[in-house]
Amino acid sequence: MRGFSLGAILSIALGASAHADWQYTKWGMTPAEVAAASGGAVKVVRPSAESVADKTSRTLTECSGDYIVGKFHFYVVFSFDRQKHQLEEVTLLLPDHGYTDELRRALEEKYGAWREGMAWIDRNDGYSVELISADVSMIHYRPLHDAEKNGL
Repeated sequence: MRGFSLGAILSIALGASAHADWQYTKWGMTPAEVAAASGGAVKVVRPSAESVADKTSRTLTECSGDYIVGKFHFYVVFSFDRQKHQLEEVTLLLPDHGYTDELRRALEEKYGAWREGMAWIDRNDGYSVELISADVSMIHYRPLHDAEKNGL
């Protein structure tokens, strides 16, 4: 991969396709469809009893697995609408803190400057990206919803 910066590689690998989806998934897929599309990297999982009991959350984690890009080894979690069981959110967790700053820089190269608690909006690809640096670095990808169809 000579001639490409890590930021350029991550820009391609971490972002969504031109179809406003995330990598091999499409927003609205079922857990079985996500697992099949992953080529075996992701498995369907049973939501935890506490997440099922938490009625304040619109989503449940129903798939998880590994996602590797460059030197980053992420644990990826897929959250689905609890009623329709359609893909609503993709979360990448980077447990290796040694790469947190490099990950932030790569995301800033693609989306612009970052501030704690801020989400980037990618209107071209139709999703929001949120980087959270706490105990582990997490990146949340969520589809943008059409305000005209969904009220406020």
